[in-house]
Amino acid sequence: WRNVWELGGWAGMLGKQKKEQKLPDWRNLWRVVVVFVLLGLAAYGGIFFFLRGATDPEQESLYDVAQTAVVILGVVTVGGAAAIQYRKQRVLEQASEMERDTKCSERLTKAIEHLGHDTNVSIRIGAVYELKRLAEDSAKDREDITKILSAFVRMGIEPLSSPQKPTANGTVTLPRPGSDIFIAADILSLLFEEYQCRASLDRLYAEHVDLSRISLNGAYLREAVLNGGGFDCAKLNEANLRETELNKAELNRAELIGAELNGAKLNWAELNWAELNETKLIGAELNWAELNEAKLNKAKLNWAKLIGAKLMGAELNGAELIGAELIGAELNGTELNDVDLNWADLRRTTSLTIEQLETVLLDKNTKLDPNLSRHFFPEHPPTTPQPPEPLQSSEPSV
Repeated sequence: WRNVWELGGWAGMLGKQKKEQKLPDWRNLWRVVVVFVLLGLAAYGGIFFFLRGATDPEQESLYDVAQTAVVILGVVTVGGAAAIQYRKQRVLEQASEMERDTKCSERLTKAIEHLGHDTNVSIRIGAVYELKRLAEDSAKDREDITKILSAFVRMGIEPLSSPQKPTANGTVTLPRPGSDIFIAADILSLLFEEYQCRASLDRLYAEHVDLSRISLNGAYLREAVLNGGGFDCAKLNEANLRETELNKAELNRAELIGAELNGAKLNWAELNWAELNETKLIGAELNWAELNEAKLNKAKLNWAKLIGAKLMGAELNGAELIGAELIGAELNGTELNDVDLNWADLRRTTSLTIEQLETVLLDKNTKLDPNLSRHFFPEHPPTTPQPPEPLQSSEPSV
Protein backbone atom coordinates (compact mmCIF):
# COMPACT_ATOMS: atom_id res chain seq x y z
CA TRP A 1 0.00 0.00 0.00
CA ARG A 2 2.94 2.32 0.57
CA ASN A 3 3.85 1.91 -3.10
CA VAL A 4 0.29 2.68 -4.24
CA TRP A 5 0.32 5.85 -2.16
CA GLU A 6 3.75 6.79 -3.51
CA LEU A 7 2.54 6.36 -7.11
CA GLY A 8 -0.45 8.64 -6.60
CA GLY A 9 1.63 11.38 -5.03
CA TRP A 10 4.37 11.14 -7.66
CA ALA A 11 1.99 11.34 -10.62
CA GLY A 12 0.08 14.25 -9.12
CA MET A 13 3.24 16.32 -8.68
CA LEU A 14 4.81 15.47 -12.06
CA GLY A 15 4.74 19.04 -13.33
CA LYS A 16 6.56 20.33 -10.22
CA GLN A 17 9.26 17.71 -9.85
CA LYS A 18 12.93 18.20 -10.56
CA LYS A 19 14.95 16.06 -12.92
CA GLU A 20 16.80 14.30 -10.10
CA GLN A 21 13.62 12.75 -8.61
CA LYS A 22 13.23 9.01 -9.20
CA LEU A 23 10.27 7.01 -10.38
CA PRO A 24 8.40 4.88 -7.78
CA ASP A 25 9.29 1.23 -7.41
CA TRP A 26 6.82 -0.40 -9.80
CA ARG A 27 8.06 -3.92 -8.98
CA ASN A 28 6.75 -3.66 -5.38
CA LEU A 29 3.44 -2.37 -6.69
CA TRP A 30 3.05 -5.34 -8.99
CA ARG A 31 3.81 -7.63 -6.05
CA VAL A 32 0.80 -6.13 -4.27
CA VAL A 33 -1.38 -6.80 -7.34
CA VAL A 34 -0.17 -10.41 -7.57
CA VAL A 35 -0.95 -10.95 -3.88
CA PHE A 36 -4.50 -9.67 -4.42
CA VAL A 37 -5.00 -12.06 -7.34
CA LEU A 38 -3.64 -15.06 -5.40
CA LEU A 39 -5.82 -14.28 -2.39
CA GLY A 40 -8.87 -14.04 -4.63
CA LEU A 41 -8.08 -17.37 -6.28
CA ALA A 42 -7.44 -18.99 -2.89
CA ALA A 43 -10.75 -17.70 -1.51
CA TYR A 44 -12.64 -18.91 -4.55
CA GLY A 45 -10.95 -22.32 -4.37
CA GLY A 46 -11.72 -22.71 -0.66
CA ILE A 47 -15.36 -21.80 -1.07
CA PHE A 48 -15.72 -24.13 -4.05
CA PHE A 49 -14.05 -26.98 -2.10
CA PHE A 50 -16.16 -26.70 1.05
CA LEU A 51 -19.48 -25.88 -0.57
CA ARG A 52 -19.29 -27.75 -3.85
CA GLY A 53 -21.72 -30.48 -2.75
CA ALA A 54 -24.02 -28.29 -0.70
CA THR A 55 -27.76 -29.01 -0.91
CA ASP A 56 -29.05 -26.83 1.89
CA PRO A 57 -30.67 -23.66 0.46
CA GLU A 58 -28.82 -21.51 2.98
CA GLN A 59 -25.50 -23.07 1.99
CA GLU A 60 -26.33 -22.68 -1.68
CA SER A 61 -27.20 -19.01 -1.10
CA LEU A 62 -23.95 -18.52 0.79
CA TYR A 63 -22.09 -20.25 -2.04
CA ASP A 64 -23.66 -17.90 -4.62
CA VAL A 65 -22.85 -14.81 -2.56
CA ALA A 66 -19.26 -15.93 -2.05
CA GLN A 67 -18.87 -16.75 -5.72
CA THR A 68 -20.21 -13.32 -6.72
CA ALA A 69 -17.92 -11.60 -4.24
CA VAL A 70 -14.92 -13.45 -5.62
CA VAL A 71 -15.88 -12.51 -9.21
CA ILE A 72 -16.29 -8.87 -8.20
CA LEU A 73 -12.94 -9.00 -6.41
CA GLY A 74 -11.33 -10.43 -9.53
CA VAL A 75 -12.85 -7.76 -11.75
CA VAL A 76 -11.76 -5.01 -9.39
CA THR A 77 -8.27 -6.48 -9.20
CA VAL A 78 -7.91 -6.73 -12.98
CA GLY A 79 -9.38 -3.24 -13.45
CA GLY A 80 -7.08 -1.82 -10.85
CA ALA A 81 -4.09 -3.46 -12.48
CA ALA A 82 -5.11 -2.03 -15.86
CA ALA A 83 -5.58 1.45 -14.37
CA ILE A 84 -2.20 1.27 -12.68
CA GLN A 85 -0.56 0.16 -15.92
CA TYR A 86 -2.22 3.00 -17.85
CA ARG A 87 -1.16 5.53 -15.23
CA LYS A 88 2.36 4.19 -15.30
CA GLN A 89 2.46 4.50 -19.09
CA ARG A 90 1.16 8.06 -18.99
CA VAL A 91 3.72 9.07 -16.38
CA LEU A 92 6.53 7.56 -18.41
CA GLU A 93 5.31 9.25 -21.59
CA GLN A 94 5.10 12.62 -19.89
CA ALA A 95 8.55 12.22 -18.42
CA SER A 96 9.93 11.19 -21.82
CA GLU A 97 8.23 14.14 -23.51
CA MET A 98 9.64 16.57 -20.95
CA GLU A 99 13.12 15.17 -21.50
CA ARG A 100 12.74 15.39 -25.29
CA ASP A 101 11.48 18.99 -25.10
CA THR A 102 14.47 19.91 -22.98
CA LYS A 103 16.88 18.39 -25.47
CA CYS A 104 15.12 20.13 -28.40
CA SER A 105 15.36 23.47 -26.60
CA GLU A 106 19.06 22.96 -26.02
CA ARG A 107 19.59 22.03 -29.68
CA LEU A 108 17.62 25.07 -30.84
CA THR A 109 19.57 27.44 -28.60
CA LYS A 110 22.89 26.05 -29.77
CA ALA A 111 21.88 26.22 -33.46
CA ILE A 112 20.82 29.87 -33.12
CA GLU A 113 24.16 30.72 -31.53
CA HIS A 114 26.03 29.10 -34.42
CA LEU A 115 23.72 30.77 -36.96
CA GLY A 116 24.95 34.17 -35.78
CA HIS A 117 28.62 33.32 -36.25
CA ASP A 118 30.20 36.27 -38.07
CA THR A 119 33.30 34.87 -39.73
CA ASN A 120 33.00 31.12 -40.37
CA VAL A 121 30.41 30.32 -43.05
CA SER A 122 30.76 26.56 -42.50
CA ILE A 123 29.52 26.98 -38.91
CA ARG A 124 26.45 28.84 -40.17
CA ILE A 125 25.76 26.14 -42.78
CA GLY A 126 26.03 23.48 -40.06
CA ALA A 127 23.55 25.44 -37.95
CA VAL A 128 21.11 25.59 -40.89
CA TYR A 129 21.23 21.81 -41.31
CA GLU A 130 20.84 21.32 -37.56
CA LEU A 131 17.67 23.43 -37.68
CA LYS A 132 16.43 21.25 -40.55
CA ARG A 133 16.96 18.09 -38.51
CA LEU A 134 15.28 19.69 -35.50
CA ALA A 135 12.27 20.63 -37.63
CA GLU A 136 11.98 17.01 -38.71
CA ASP A 137 12.18 15.77 -35.11
CA SER A 138 9.97 18.34 -33.37
CA ALA A 139 6.63 19.29 -34.91
CA LYS A 140 5.96 22.00 -32.31
CA ASP A 141 9.18 23.84 -33.24
CA ARG A 142 8.69 23.91 -37.02
CA GLU A 143 6.95 27.26 -37.19
CA ASP A 144 9.61 28.86 -34.98
CA ILE A 145 12.38 27.33 -37.07
CA THR A 146 10.72 28.66 -40.23
CA LYS A 147 10.66 32.15 -38.74
CA ILE A 148 14.30 31.89 -37.66
CA LEU A 149 15.47 30.79 -41.11
CA SER A 150 13.32 33.48 -42.75
CA ALA A 151 14.98 36.15 -40.62
CA PHE A 152 18.39 34.68 -41.46
CA VAL A 153 17.67 34.87 -45.21
CA ARG A 154 16.35 38.42 -44.90
CA MET A 155 19.44 39.59 -43.01
CA GLY A 156 21.67 38.02 -45.64
CA ILE A 157 19.90 39.67 -48.61
CA GLU A 158 18.70 43.13 -47.62
CA PRO A 159 22.15 44.63 -46.86
CA LEU A 160 23.17 43.88 -50.46
CA SER A 161 20.42 46.06 -51.96
CA SER A 162 21.82 49.12 -53.70
CA PRO A 163 21.22 51.35 -56.74
CA GLN A 164 22.40 49.87 -60.00
CA LYS A 165 25.89 51.18 -60.78
CA PRO A 166 27.60 50.12 -64.04
CA THR A 167 31.33 49.52 -64.00
CA ALA A 168 33.87 51.35 -66.16
CA ASN A 169 33.25 49.10 -69.18
CA GLY A 170 29.48 49.54 -68.92
CA THR A 171 28.66 46.12 -67.45
CA VAL A 172 26.77 45.60 -64.23
CA THR A 173 27.66 43.00 -61.63
CA LEU A 174 24.92 42.37 -59.11
CA PRO A 175 25.91 41.48 -55.55
CA ARG A 176 25.14 37.89 -54.58
CA PRO A 177 24.53 36.46 -51.08
CA GLY A 178 26.67 33.70 -49.66
CA SER A 179 26.04 29.99 -50.01
CA ASP A 180 24.60 29.77 -46.49
CA ILE A 181 21.70 32.01 -47.54
CA PHE A 182 20.84 29.81 -50.52
CA ILE A 183 21.03 26.66 -48.39
CA ALA A 184 18.69 28.25 -45.83
CA ALA A 185 16.29 29.12 -48.67
CA ASP A 186 16.41 25.50 -49.86
CA ILE A 187 15.51 24.33 -46.36
CA LEU A 188 12.59 26.76 -46.27
CA SER A 189 11.31 25.33 -49.56
CA LEU A 190 11.65 21.84 -48.14
CA LEU A 191 9.69 22.77 -45.02
CA PHE A 192 6.92 24.13 -47.23
CA GLU A 193 6.81 21.08 -49.46
CA GLU A 194 6.75 18.60 -46.57
CA TYR A 195 5.00 20.46 -43.74
CA GLN A 196 3.34 23.50 -45.43
CA CYS A 197 5.42 25.94 -43.34
CA ARG A 198 5.75 29.16 -45.36
CA ALA A 199 8.76 31.44 -45.20
CA SER A 200 7.87 34.98 -44.12
CA LEU A 201 9.69 37.52 -46.30
CA ASP A 202 6.96 40.13 -46.74
CA ARG A 203 8.22 43.60 -47.72
CA LEU A 204 11.70 42.26 -48.44
CA TYR A 205 13.82 45.10 -49.86
CA ALA A 206 16.38 43.71 -52.28
CA GLU A 207 16.83 45.85 -55.38
CA HIS A 208 19.56 44.82 -57.85
CA VAL A 209 20.56 41.65 -56.00
CA ASP A 210 21.55 38.45 -57.79
CA LEU A 211 19.25 35.70 -56.49
CA SER A 212 19.39 33.44 -59.53
CA ARG A 213 18.62 29.77 -58.82
CA ILE A 214 17.27 30.57 -55.37
CA SER A 215 14.48 28.30 -54.13
CA LEU A 216 11.67 29.90 -52.13
CA ASN A 217 8.65 27.77 -52.95
CA GLY A 218 5.57 28.82 -51.01
CA ALA A 219 7.27 31.87 -49.49
CA TYR A 220 5.40 35.02 -48.52
CA LEU A 221 6.96 37.88 -50.50
CA ARG A 222 4.03 40.27 -50.45
CA GLU A 223 4.78 43.92 -51.21
CA ALA A 224 8.47 43.14 -51.61
CA VAL A 225 10.70 45.50 -53.60
CA LEU A 226 12.84 43.40 -55.94
CA ASN A 227 13.36 45.76 -58.87
CA GLY A 228 16.26 44.93 -61.16
CA GLY A 229 16.96 41.66 -59.36
CA GLY A 230 18.34 38.53 -60.94
CA PHE A 231 15.98 35.57 -60.56
CA ASP A 232 16.97 33.42 -63.53
CA CYS A 233 16.08 29.75 -62.92
CA ALA A 234 14.63 30.66 -59.51
CA LYS A 235 11.94 28.45 -57.97
CA LEU A 236 9.02 30.43 -56.61
CA ASN A 237 6.22 27.90 -57.06
CA GLU A 238 3.08 28.71 -55.03
CA ALA A 239 4.82 31.76 -53.59
CA ASN A 240 2.75 34.82 -52.69
CA LEU A 241 4.13 37.90 -54.44
CA ARG A 242 1.03 40.05 -54.28
CA GLU A 243 1.78 43.70 -55.13
CA THR A 244 5.50 42.93 -55.34
CA GLU A 245 7.71 45.16 -57.49
CA LEU A 246 9.80 43.25 -60.02
CA ASN A 247 10.32 45.96 -62.61
CA LYS A 248 13.27 45.20 -64.89
CA ALA A 249 13.88 41.94 -63.04
CA GLU A 250 15.31 38.93 -64.85
CA LEU A 251 13.21 35.81 -64.38
CA ASN A 252 14.24 33.81 -67.42
CA ARG A 253 13.40 30.10 -67.00
CA ALA A 254 12.06 30.82 -63.53
CA GLU A 255 9.35 28.60 -62.01
CA LEU A 256 6.29 30.40 -60.67
CA ILE A 257 3.71 27.66 -61.06
CA GLY A 258 0.62 28.42 -59.01
CA ALA A 259 2.15 31.60 -57.63
CA GLU A 260 0.09 34.67 -56.76
CA LEU A 261 1.21 37.93 -58.38
CA ASN A 262 -2.02 39.89 -58.24
CA GLY A 263 -1.24 43.58 -58.56
CA ALA A 264 2.47 42.90 -59.05
CA LYS A 265 4.59 45.18 -61.21
CA LEU A 266 6.77 43.44 -63.78
CA ASN A 267 7.25 46.25 -66.29
CA TRP A 268 10.21 45.60 -68.57
CA ALA A 269 10.84 42.29 -66.81
CA GLU A 270 12.33 39.30 -68.62
CA LEU A 271 10.30 36.11 -68.27
CA ASN A 272 11.44 34.19 -71.33
CA TRP A 273 10.80 30.43 -71.05
CA ALA A 274 9.35 30.98 -67.57
CA GLU A 275 6.86 28.50 -66.05
CA LEU A 276 3.75 30.46 -65.11
CA ASN A 277 1.04 27.82 -65.42
CA GLU A 278 -2.01 28.51 -63.20
CA THR A 279 -0.37 31.68 -61.92
CA LYS A 280 -2.58 34.53 -60.73
CA LEU A 281 -1.64 37.84 -62.35
CA ILE A 282 -4.92 39.70 -61.91
CA GLY A 283 -4.36 43.43 -62.31
CA ALA A 284 -0.62 42.91 -62.75
CA GLU A 285 1.52 45.21 -64.87
CA LEU A 286 3.66 43.53 -67.53
CA ASN A 287 4.11 46.45 -69.91
CA TRP A 288 6.95 45.87 -72.38
CA ALA A 289 7.82 42.63 -70.57
CA GLU A 290 9.40 39.73 -72.45
CA LEU A 291 7.46 36.48 -72.18
CA ASN A 292 8.73 34.69 -75.26
CA GLU A 293 7.96 30.95 -75.14
CA ALA A 294 6.72 31.32 -71.59
CA LYS A 295 4.04 28.92 -70.34
CA LEU A 296 0.95 30.67 -69.01
CA ASN A 297 -1.59 27.87 -69.41
CA LYS A 298 -4.69 28.40 -67.24
CA ALA A 299 -3.16 31.56 -65.82
CA LYS A 300 -5.43 34.38 -64.65
CA LEU A 301 -4.49 37.71 -66.23
CA ASN A 302 -7.82 39.48 -65.87
CA TRP A 303 -7.42 43.26 -66.16
CA ALA A 304 -3.66 42.85 -66.48
CA LYS A 305 -1.64 45.33 -68.55
CA LEU A 306 0.56 43.82 -71.24
CA ILE A 307 1.06 46.87 -73.44
CA GLY A 308 3.88 46.18 -75.87
CA ALA A 309 4.63 42.83 -74.24
CA LYS A 310 6.45 40.17 -76.25
CA LEU A 311 4.60 36.85 -76.19
CA MET A 312 6.08 35.14 -79.24
CA GLY A 313 5.66 31.38 -79.00
CA ALA A 314 4.09 31.65 -75.56
CA GLU A 315 1.40 29.23 -74.35
CA LEU A 316 -1.79 30.74 -72.95
CA ASN A 317 -4.14 27.81 -73.39
CA GLY A 318 -7.16 28.07 -71.11
CA ALA A 319 -5.95 31.38 -69.68
CA GLU A 320 -8.25 34.21 -68.59
CA LEU A 321 -7.51 37.67 -70.00
CA ILE A 322 -10.83 39.37 -69.32
CA GLY A 323 -10.36 43.12 -69.67
CA ALA A 324 -6.62 42.71 -70.26
CA GLU A 325 -4.75 45.35 -72.24
CA LEU A 326 -2.54 43.87 -74.97
CA ILE A 327 -2.18 46.97 -77.12
CA GLY A 328 0.82 46.57 -79.39
CA ALA A 329 1.71 43.15 -77.99
CA GLU A 330 3.67 40.71 -80.15
CA LEU A 331 1.67 37.50 -80.52
CA ASN A 332 3.54 35.70 -83.27
CA GLY A 333 2.97 31.96 -82.80
CA THR A 334 1.23 32.44 -79.46
CA GLU A 335 -1.11 29.58 -78.48
CA LEU A 336 -4.51 30.98 -77.50
CA ASN A 337 -6.75 27.91 -77.32
CA ASP A 338 -9.84 28.48 -75.13
CA VAL A 339 -8.55 31.84 -73.91
CA ASP A 340 -11.18 34.20 -72.50
CA LEU A 341 -10.66 37.60 -74.16
CA ASN A 342 -13.97 39.26 -73.27
CA TRP A 343 -13.51 43.01 -72.81
CA ALA A 344 -9.83 42.65 -73.74
CA ASP A 345 -8.03 45.27 -75.82
CA LEU A 346 -6.12 43.68 -78.71
CA ARG A 347 -5.67 46.69 -80.95
CA ARG A 348 -2.45 47.12 -82.92
CA THR A 349 -1.13 43.72 -81.85
CA THR A 350 1.58 42.20 -84.00
CA SER A 351 1.07 38.94 -85.96
CA LEU A 352 -2.36 38.21 -84.47
CA THR A 353 -4.22 36.08 -87.03
CA ILE A 354 -7.79 35.00 -87.61
CA GLU A 355 -6.73 31.38 -87.04
CA GLN A 356 -5.48 32.24 -83.57
CA LEU A 357 -8.75 33.95 -82.68
CA GLU A 358 -10.93 31.09 -83.96
CA THR A 359 -10.41 29.16 -80.71
CA VAL A 360 -10.77 32.02 -78.20
CA LEU A 361 -13.77 33.49 -76.40
CA LEU A 362 -14.68 36.91 -77.78
CA ASP A 363 -17.62 39.26 -77.40
CA LYS A 364 -18.60 42.57 -78.93
CA ASN A 365 -16.77 44.38 -76.12
CA THR A 366 -13.44 42.91 -77.21
CA LYS A 367 -11.42 45.58 -78.98
CA LEU A 368 -9.81 44.38 -82.20
CA ASP A 369 -8.23 45.99 -85.22
CA PRO A 370 -10.80 46.87 -87.91
CA ASN A 371 -9.99 43.95 -90.24
CA LEU A 372 -10.37 41.41 -87.41
CA SER A 373 -13.43 43.10 -86.00
CA ARG A 374 -15.23 42.93 -89.38
CA HIS A 375 -14.51 39.22 -89.60
CA PHE A 376 -15.78 38.27 -86.15
CA PHE A 377 -18.47 40.91 -85.63
CA PRO A 378 -19.89 41.84 -89.03
CA GLU A 379 -23.11 43.01 -87.36
CA HIS A 380 -21.10 45.54 -85.37
CA PRO A 381 -18.84 47.25 -87.89
CA PRO A 382 -16.12 49.38 -86.33
CA THR A 383 -16.51 53.11 -86.38
CA THR A 384 -14.26 55.27 -88.48
CA PRO A 385 -10.90 54.87 -86.78
CA GLN A 386 -9.03 57.88 -85.58
CA PRO A 387 -5.34 58.24 -86.46
CA PRO A 388 -3.56 56.07 -83.87
CA GLU A 389 -1.10 57.58 -81.52
CA PRO A 390 2.37 56.05 -81.74
CA LEU A 391 3.17 53.56 -79.02
CA GLN A 392 5.44 54.97 -76.39
CA SER A 393 8.17 52.53 -75.56
CA SER A 394 9.74 54.73 -72.95
CA GLU A 395 10.62 53.14 -69.67
CA PRO A 396 7.72 53.14 -67.20
CA SER A 397 8.19 54.69 -63.84
CA VAL A 398 9.44 52.41 -61.10
